[in-house]
Amino acid sequence: MTMVRRLHPFSIAAVLLSLVGTLASCGGSTSTGTTGGNFPIKATVNIPEADRFEPFLLEIAVGGTVTWTNKDADAHTIVSMPTDPVDFKVLAMSGKSVSETFTQPGIYGYYCDAHSDYDRATGLIKAKQGADAYPCDAGRRPVRAARHRRQKGNAGHLDEHRQRGSHGSD
Repeated sequence: MTMVRRLHPFSIAAVLLSLVGTLASCGGSTSTGTTGGNFPIKATVNIPEADRFEPFLLEIAVGGTVTWTNKDADAHTIVSMPTDPVDFKVLAMSGKSVSETFTQPGIYGYYCDAHSDYDRATGLIKAKQGADAYPCDAGRRPVRAARHRRQKGNAGHLDEHRQRGSHGSD
């Protein structure tokens, strides 16, 4: 008999919070529109035909809006972590988009509560203001991260952060 172990959302929140320090050195985003300071005011997260969010990590300006576009056949309920600065919960039906505006600075972890595999269906949003820039080259990380997630899923991406303590270089 195979045992299935489910992760509690608080466990995921603890993992994401442990990444806050390591993520302070790097960041990447898929963004559009004008910028607020050094950060976009609009960003898009895609939900492909696999229970995950792409990109896993993005940055926006405080007051910016993130739009999740669901390309999967299943609906996804996108829920903030209990420790986030502001709670949110939005339902992205198949083939539809939903948006959330982030009015307070902070790091927001989120997950899909419709799926028990929290390792894949998770993401991070950094809502920042002013010249609070990270030194990493945001243009190179998304390609490497996408390749890594295809191989290991977001669980591998989270493990990589825990082991190395940063995004590192290509």
